[in-house]
Amino acid sequence: MVETDFGGDFVTIDSTEDGQIATIKGEGEFGELTFQGKTKTVLNIPVEIDGKDKTWTPGVKAGKMAQKAWGKDSKNWVGKQFEIVHIENKMLIRCKDNPAEEVVNEASKE
Repeated sequence: MVETDFGGDFVTIDSTEDGQIATIKGEGEFGELTFQGKTKTVLNIPVEIDGKDKTWTPGVKAGKMAQKAWGKDSKNWVGKQFEIVHIENKMLIRCKDNPAEEVVNEASKE
């Protein structure tokens, strides 16, 4: 049997399942994202989910939540984990080191 995966390389609602745990593998790097004719700078962070390498591009709210849980230097995020939460067709995250923190909306990118 060949296991297929059409979810892509980025962490999105379509490439994840509720309850999965993502482990941050590196400090990330800045890149550009163009959506609907507008380009913005984003932070692309390598993560591993169920043994597969993916890229997490946190939105502003999720990024601030990660800063609150792990500090502003993304080098300190390496090895940290967050839980993927699917609610109302949106992907959210919950920092594993800060379980009491409210779940923050992570805009899914297609």
